[in-house]
Amino acid sequence: MEKNQLLIEAARPLVMYLRKTCNPHVSVIVTQTGAEVVEGILTTGTEFDYPKSANATLTDQDLIDNPHFKDAGFQKGDSVIISEGNGRIEATGVN
Repeated sequence: MEKNQLLIEAARPLVMYLRKTCNPHVSVIVTQTGAEVVEGILTTGTEFDYPKSANATLTDQDLIDNPHFKDAGFQKGDSVIISEGNGRIEATGVN
């Protein structure tokens, strides 16, 4: 029998238990040693302002637009990871 099918058959009784006895905010964490019923009481929602980052090679324009890159010792052509978040842009050198 396929692993996925085994999982489906093993989980079905637990899913039915949750549907019959719990509200939609309840989950079960199953490990090799037991099961734990947990309930989501408070959530931040699904949207977070995660910092965005990308690999980049600094250009002259980057050094003009963000003088703190030059102040930190970065030069044109340096490979960096550019991170944007909390209203500021940061660069981290890449070896």
